[in-house]
Amino acid sequence: MSVGAIGYWCGEGEGSSCGYCGQDSTSISTDIFMSFISADLYNKLIDRGWRRSGAFLYKPSMTETCCPQYTIRCDAVNFRASRSQKRVIQACKNFLRTSVPGTPPRIKTHGHTCNGQLQNSVRNTQEAGKENPPKTALAMSKSSKKRDFRRLRKLKKIAAEKGVNWETLTAADFNYKDSFRSLSDRLDDIRSSERFSARLVKISQKSDSEFQRTFTASHELYRNYQVAVHHSEPEDCTAKKYHSFLCNPPFIEEDELGGYHYQYYIDGVLVAVGVLDMLPTCISSVYLLYNPNYSSLSLGTLAALFEIDLTLSFNKTYPSLKWYYMGFYVHQCKKVRYKAAFRPSYLLCPKNYTWWPIRPCQDMLDTGKYQEFDDRDEEVNISDEFLGNLTVLYNRSLCLYSVYKGIASEDIYESFIRTFVKLVGKENAEKICIFV
Repeated sequence: MSVGAIGYWCGEGEGSSCGYCGQDSTSISTDIFMSFISADLYNKLIDRGWRRSGAFLYKPSMTETCCPQYTIRCDAVNFRASRSQKRVIQACKNFLRTSVPGTPPRIKTHGHTCNGQLQNSVRNTQEAGKENPPKTALAMSKSSKKRDFRRLRKLKKIAAEKGVNWETLTAADFNYKDSFRSLSDRLDDIRSSERFSARLVKISQKSDSEFQRTFTASHELYRNYQVAVHHSEPEDCTAKKYHSFLCNPPFIEEDELGGYHYQYYIDGVLVAVGVLDMLPTCISSVYLLYNPNYSSLSLGTLAALFEIDLTLSFNKTYPSLKWYYMGFYVHQCKKVRYKAAFRPSYLLCPKNYTWWPIRPCQDMLDTGKYQEFDDRDEEVNISDEFLGNLTVLYNRSLCLYSVYKGIASEDIYESFIRTFVKLVGKENAEKICIFV
């Protein structure tokens, strides 16, 4: 029997404290503890709303939990930095150029058929763009205004340098004089500084690995971050807990796929670590920890930009790897709504697991915290024959579920196995072996 994962089904919990709204015992999810899982299989599970914390995979119970969590992903290939994101890059560049080495920055003081509501929201967004389209360069050439004349002259110069037809440009392309620069070019302004470096380190348990050599520094960063940002007790941030949480992914060894730490150094000091999963179609952000003294550099946004650029670099070798997953989007939680600014981004429908552009989804979420962006009814037939052909682990041996039922004096697992198939999907359930 060939399996892509072995897991222990924990089922739906009674509720835990919510990291988004702060309430006690109101965050509800279904959990699986994975002994191991292939990167490809995990990739398919996050496309059904699952996410991992260490070796635990959990899926929010969307209609019951206090803060519904929608999987969000960004199309890295078509990503274009916003004005505010460009300012974050510029601020870091200025800090590296003007500050005294070793001194932290100053703290700032300040395709499918969707339901009618989503269709109307998409239509309204499109119509709003039609009412006020950006002024074209061709229209500027017919204008008598001096401002249009000056802008047209600069646009023609930019078009000549980039080898494009100036008539195709619009005022939207004139936000900055360097609007044609790629994200990688902009980040090179930071990477070119001798004071800055970024290293992608694969998680490894080998004692001589780069990951193990930097473990002490990254654990210290984790402890300081948890205490300052999440108000954890220092004694709760042990090396063992850090290793279990962020340094022990359950993936099978597969070439470049698996868990990584993306380490950011300023003046030789580790200031941030992005915990990432490299999967067949995406890079998935697991966690970010950083030195609170450098929070004014907007390290969350800056790290996301570096990770999008990392996705683009791998896309050149692996064309199917084009998505950057940012974890969960919680509309009513201000601290994670910044994720919507990385566009084009899409939210996963919690009912039919289809992807929808984030802007019209936000309009729907303004009216209620739980929404089904794709409200088609699709019946999932789980026959007894299908269940019987699933693989289970019984008495330390792999066997078919139908064989287990013939051996066991009492079958107490059929109900949860049906739930398991419904939540992971039939195709994925055939590749996962569950303990019974």
